[in-house]
Amino acid sequence: MIKIFTLNEKNKIELTKEELENLLNESYWEGCRSKYWTYTTPSWTYTTSPYTTSGNGSSITLTNKE
Repeated sequence: MIKIFTLNEKNKIELTKEELENLLNESYWEGCRSKYWTYTTPSWTYTTSPYTTSGNGSSITLTNKE
């Protein structure tokens, strides 16, 4: 949403309480109607793992290499 305001004779943008309230409500609901939400997960990259793994299919054991 883009709103364009012009300055009045006092070089100010003046709004009534009702105009400001309507503008804020319109902006809020415009944001709520957004069709797309983006969520990204952090990438966890290990160059070398500090653990060794062993398991039998139903359980996994992590062992610290140190």
